Amino acid sequence: MRISNSKTIFLSASLVFIFINAIHANEADLNSKAIDTLKIAKPFDCNNLVNQVRMISRDHLDLEGYSVEQIENRIMLSETDYSIECKGIAKLSNVTSSNIEYKAFVDTEEDWIIEYYLY
Repeated sequence: MRISNSKTIFLSASLVFIFINAIHANEADLNSKAIDTLKIAKPFDCNNLVNQVRMISRDHLDLEGYSVEQIENRIMLSETDYSIECKGIAKLSNVTSSNIEYKAFVDTEEDWIIEYYLY
């Protein structure tokens, strides 16, 4: 009877050990997958940045004499976790068109800054 109890205890301990290792392996695998797919959420992309450029240019309408009303043929030039740069063709309020580069980036105070220029 003593041998049976030892075998039962050994078998139970082995099953517990295997179960704990399986849980740990699954947890490590999940953590690895989460890190691989985790991305920093950015508030801007080339499409939704257009409205910000439009609002900024309208704020400067008195100085410039025109505003950016739309950006067509949008192309992303570069993108990092802390910046995005785009270009396209700006349709202006004075019924002309111009090439435009526009970007958003995080400054030293961790604020998002938006800039654009026509050329």
